[in-house]
Amino acid sequence: MVDRVVITFIRHGLTRENQEKRYIGWSNPSLSEQGIRELKSKVYPKSPDRLFSSDLNRCIETANIIYPHLKPILLKELREMNFGDFEGKTFEDLRDDIQYEQWLNDPFQIPPPNGESYASFKKRIHNGWSRILEAFQDPSIKQIVCVAHGGSIRELFTQFGPSDQGFWDYSIKHGDVLSLVGDREEVRRMYRCTLLQVGPLMEKENG
Repeated sequence: MVDRVVITFIRHGLTRENQEKRYIGWSNPSLSEQGIRELKSKVYPKSPDRLFSSDLNRCIETANIIYPHLKPILLKELREMNFGDFEGKTFEDLRDDIQYEQWLNDPFQIPPPNGESYASFKKRIHNGWSRILEAFQDPSIKQIVCVAHGGSIRELFTQFGPSDQGFWDYSIKHGDVLSLVGDREEVRRMYRCTLLQVGPLMEKENG
């Protein structure tokens, strides 16, 4: 009998910097008023058995709005990529910067100046995934929710989603809900999950 488990990812709500299209990897702004309103207007999964979050403000605030009675387990490993010298800047700010052009042309090989390489980002995110999966050692844990960043979620779906899609093939808007579903033992062994569900799973689907 399949012991199905669910890991649901929620991308944090909008910040003012997101609205201004600034790079905010490890920068730590709070949610904007619009971001808060949008989160409060959406439907999210019922309270999970375990709640994880990036340790940056925009994710913690998102988790607190959606699950006010739960205390998230904070993981620095779930942070967005560190954009180094590009942090806080827009495309218009950087369009004449040759280092920026080089990075845009090959972001998987060329790191932002004073920022994080893709290889380091990938290793960090995978370490975070390992820490999350430790929760499934407890057979009573069936559903986990993680509040994280667009890049972090894309990286995990690229490696552990049910299909062999590329990093940029996943469209994840602020406040979006996407769930990975799989057999407990296979998920713990870091196999690919068997199903990707867009939007909150219904109560009967969690049974």
